[in-house]
Amino acid sequence: MKKLYLVLIVLLFCAAANAEQTATLVHNGSSKVFYGTDAFKTACDSAVSGDVITLSSGRFSAYNSIRKNITVRGCGWKGAGKTEIYERISVQIPTADTVSHLCLEGIKFYEINIDTLLHNPSFSKCWIGNLTLYNVFNGTISNCHIDNVNRYNDEGKRYQLTFVNCIVNSNDVPNLSFINCIVGGRTTNYGNVYINCIMTHDYYDLSQESTAINCVYFGNHNNFFSYCFGSNNSVVSSKNILFKNDFRMDGNKFRFDDGTSDDAFELLPEIQAQYLGNDGTQIGIYGGLRPFTTELSYPIIIDLQVAPTSSADGKLDVNIEVTNAE
Repeated sequence: MKKLYLVLIVLLFCAAANAEQTATLVHNGSSKVFYGTDAFKTACDSAVSGDVITLSSGRFSAYNSIRKNITVRGCGWKGAGKTEIYERISVQIPTADTVSHLCLEGIKFYEINIDTLLHNPSFSKCWIGNLTLYNVFNGTISNCHIDNVNRYNDEGKRYQLTFVNCIVNSNDVPNLSFINCIVGGRTTNYGNVYINCIMTHDYYDLSQESTAINCVYFGNHNNFFSYCFGSNNSVVSSKNILFKNDFRMDGNKFRFDDGTSDDAFELLPEIQAQYLGNDGTQIGIYGGLRPFTTELSYPIIIDLQVAPTSSADGKLDVNIEVTNAE
């Protein structure tokens, strides 16, 4: 498996050196490389559930939809070497498909629509401009920035989705869970759970159908937590009381983009000690079990040196430099 993955990332680096996007599909131990802006679409068309697609840096066309439970990995969503999918992705995986689950990591998505009931998705270290939900069952999103979370206007839908160590702007979506998150937008949604979070919005107090534990709100609503279920919550007047560094906000929405440093939401030392989560670590995205990072869980080749000829005994010198991985 290690040899196979090494071959894949070498292929990706070589294609990147030629300034052409690639999508490398792995199926049952065999790999195939697709080229160009449509490479992601072509790889998805050729994949079956359980396959892995690894994308090089560059911009890819989404074309239409993801219809299979696959794993898609990019080169990260920040910096010159980022991986971007710049068109809307529609997720339309058949409900009966339970072979695996949809996994996305290290990609900048401009829009993802989940159009059918989706079981157990896992999104990690991605930037998503708009995430629109139809039905989600037991999904997890970790170490991501979500610019907007929206729902379809359909009654009786389930939104069992948990955000862990994320920066999230959520708009009227019920039955979501947030753990060690920074949450903006319209956070008055009924049935939501907030644990070890930092929150703000300009509209109303947190509704009585929601639960908040070990959370801090900053803003103008002194009774923000008065009507919800919960305990050990606090209200402060300004973000300047909480955070070490300044960061951009548009009204009640948090902005985290390509030019924002990863430590933008770091808490002041005294705040880290004062407001603790239920596990004894700081509240917010740098506490808990999955402290926020954009560092990928797999290595990416950043330099490759191959000798022009082999030695007398048939060996070829290859030096590979890779990024750190979790």
